[in-house]
Amino acid sequence: VVVITGASSGIGRATAHAFARRGASLVLAARRAEMLGEVERECAALGATAIGVPTDVTEEAQVEELGRRTLERFGRIDVWFNNAGVGIFGRFEDLPTDAWKRVVETNVFGYVHGAKVAMRQFRRQGEGVLVQNASIVGRTAKPDSTAYATSKFAVRGFSEALRMEVLDQPGIHVCTVLPSVIDT
Repeated sequence: VVVITGASSGIGRATAHAFARRGASLVLAARRAEMLGEVERECAALGATAIGVPTDVTEEAQVEELGRRTLERFGRIDVWFNNAGVGIFGRFEDLPTDAWKRVVETNVFGYVHGAKVAMRQFRRQGEGVLVQNASIVGRTAKPDSTAYATSKFAVRGFSEALRMEVLDQPGIHVCTVLPSVIDT
């Protein structure tokens, strides 16, 4: 059973297709319900059981509902992929503070909300894999992406700390991926 946030496009959509081809049961989350429905149908056509749950990861209650619906339907979570993300681009001094906050709320707190649900269930089960989509920009920042780079550096630090917290449970894994810049 695989939960994927940010499943409506880009890496999330491609990941959903890959797991669908392997026969996973999928719970797909994204803000855009129409696009989410498309991915749900695509995954079903690939032979997977897939449900879409419109979710804004910046809203902790919505992420808790995503977890609740997953457990209600499938009884477990094997993989949780924190992938939802947004970016803004431009010179630091030209970026509005509210846009900066939206990037941090989505890219950092969205992952915190997802990890809380996933890790709680993984500890109950004694196993599970949390995948955190950081970015190569979270290791090597680039100009005109200060908010995005800051958020992705934070994801890396968060992931490293979580890995240390589960050393007592060898069946729980926290993975961080750092893909190159992707035009979704």
